[in-house]
Amino acid sequence: MRGVMDSVAVNGPGAPTASLLQGLKGAWVHGYLDSEGHPRNLVASNDTSDVLSQLTTSLHTFYPRLKPGFKQGDAWLDTTEVASKSSTQQTKTRVITSYTAGAEESVGAQKARRIETTHSSSVTGKIQNPMAGEMELESSESGNATYFVTADGRFMGGSLTANGTAKVSSAMLPEPIPIKLSRKSTVTVLE
Repeated sequence: MRGVMDSVAVNGPGAPTASLLQGLKGAWVHGYLDSEGHPRNLVASNDTSDVLSQLTTSLHTFYPRLKPGFKQGDAWLDTTEVASKSSTQQTKTRVITSYTAGAEESVGAQKARRIETTHSSSVTGKIQNPMAGEMELESSESGNATYFVTADGRFMGGSLTANGTAKVSSAMLPEPIPIKLSRKSTVTVLE
């Protein structure tokens, strides 16, 4: 698998500057998938970039895990753990995903198996804030997704929806800062 940054936009408190984000155009993350869809040997063109570090972490759960020889009605479970480190963040992510194989459907001109998932995840770690110093991060999320995979293992896209909460705390803060998380993604194959 290989991801090349075309453009990225981030908003909110502590977001990188537009010029820093524009400087990431052409940056890449690449690695390999094993036979069950686990990414292996993911590396980034810039291992100090927080944005590429987050992209690398996301790629660990981008491709659905496949049970060898699965058929309609089969169910399986996967646990993914990722340790991530960049110039300003150090986190550990744990994602538990439950998969159920559905019927075959047409996706564009291809036949693909529908795979339904539910997941829960947690993140713990430390982030460096120029104003407040080291801060502790904790978050949790749950959601569901639908993926489509051909009989020969090609990923034909899908969609994910998730919600969660996070809190950031520091010795300089009187109490943790609560954060609500909402995430939606859609993956389509360009033909």
